[in-house]
Amino acid sequence: MTNKEDYVAYLEENKELLTTFKNHNTLTYFRIANLIKVLNYILESKKIDKIYETIFDVGFSFLHATVEEIKSYLDIYFNNDYEAFIKQELYVNYILILDDLRLSIKEQTTLDEEDEEHIIKMQETLEGYLKKGKDVPKKVYREYQDYVQTLSNKYSNVRLTVEVFEEIHDKLMY
Repeated sequence: MTNKEDYVAYLEENKELLTTFKNHNTLTYFRIANLIKVLNYILESKKIDKIYETIFDVGFSFLHATVEEIKSYLDIYFNNDYEAFIKQELYVNYILILDDLRLSIKEQTTLDEEDEEHIIKMQETLEGYLKKGKDVPKKVYREYQDYVQTLSNKYSNVRLTVEVFEEIHDKLMY
């Protein structure tokens, strides 16, 4: 299992970011809130079996990758200004969803090259709007939604990492 101290230290290292996003009820925090609850639940468990170890390792790895990606966007596009980030976080979340979708499909099945290129192009388009500090036009937003739905239908057996941890959360907490 990943070192408990590494996880606790990582949360402490990112406490300002996580607390700010939590206090502002952001989509960014909502995306990882139940994942953090699952990881904390496992750490507080008296007995950590192989299944819990695997869940913890995969979850911490995903949390780390997600938070680092968020921090990267916060730095590159918002000059570490939380308020500016929060105003545009919807678009960052679109990018994170596309990334999670792309990686989940690749891990669970074969992602068509055309689909991967389209996902990357959509991410780059969204990043272009972030770079300019502009809202994404409704037309682009609809295209995004339609394409994510198309991918969800095409790869219907694929579950996003975030969805898996939502299910784990629901089973552990209720």
